Parts: sequence; C-alpha cells; structure tokens
Amino acid sequence: MESIKGFQTKYGSEVLPNENKIKAEILYNKYDVFKKLFSWYMYIGTLMFGFLIFQIFYENRYVNSLVSFCKILIFSLFVLHTLGLVARGYIAGHAPWSDAYESMIFVAW
Repeated sequence: MESIKGFQTKYGSEVLPNENKIKAEILYNKYDVFKKLFSWYMYIGTLMFGFLIFQIFYENRYVNSLVSFCKILIFSLFVLHTLGLVARGYIAGHAPWSDAYESMIFVAW
C-alpha cells in the first residue's frame, strides 16, 4: 500500500484529494444518506397521507397534531437531504448534478 501511495503522490499529486475530503467521503459512504432518506420519505409521506385522509372526515386536535408532527419530520428530512447534497458537492468538488445519480438526488431535493 505504501508503494501505491508513493506512486500516486509522485505522479498524481495535483489530482489527489486532501485528507479532509477523503475523511468526508468515507463518512458519506458509511452513512449512505440518500438511500435511507428514500425509505423515510416514503414511510412518513404515506403515514401523513393517511392522516390527511382521516382529517378530511374527522377534524380534531389529535389528528391535526399528527399532521403537524409529520410536517416537522418531513422538513427535518429535507434538511438532511440538503446537507447530503452539500457534502456530495464538497467531496466531488463541483455542483451535484453532473451525472445521472446526482441529477436524480438534486431533482428530488
């Protein structure tokens, strides 16, 4: 490994990412934010849809509170989505819409 690192440093030092970017990418890949966000958006969105349908027929304080709680959760997921896009942009060194995957997560945002 040391010889590979030495070779990369000698011949490709101008394109090697710095240590902060390497650590950020390891964290980004470890948490896999967008894969988890997909399922959480689906769960909370479906739950909120059910509460909204129920709210149409039975307007009460409890159902209104559940809908408001779902709104807060969806906003929190949106903030995580935004942070994930910022992290992806930092790691890549460009705006996150240069390939199909990045375009999809950007459009979903």
